[in-house]
Amino acid sequence: SPPSAIFAANCFSAVKLLEIDEVRRKNFKLVAYDDDEDILLKFGIQYRVIQQPLYEIGKLAMKKLYDLIQKKNMKPEQIRLPSKLMAKAGCEE
Repeated sequence: SPPSAIFAANCFSAVKLLEIDEVRRKNFKLVAYDDDEDILLKFGIQYRVIQQPLYEIGKLAMKKLYDLIQKKNMKPEQIRLPSKLMAKAGCEE
């Protein structure tokens, strides 16, 4: 059976997908990563947004880059930050 949901890397990608008539007509459920979710409102669809701690991501990225430049802590590591799935535009929680 065809997919019932679309996951988009960001809201801009989601908009580009929704501009395709075939995608819009099939009434997919949409999940997008949080960046500029207000642009999705014009499509009148239900969607969910994954909110990410963007400030913390940027701060950690700059610290890792600085450490690499200074040749400190060159070991790869996995960092997990909390994300939150938010219902928007009429979605049920």
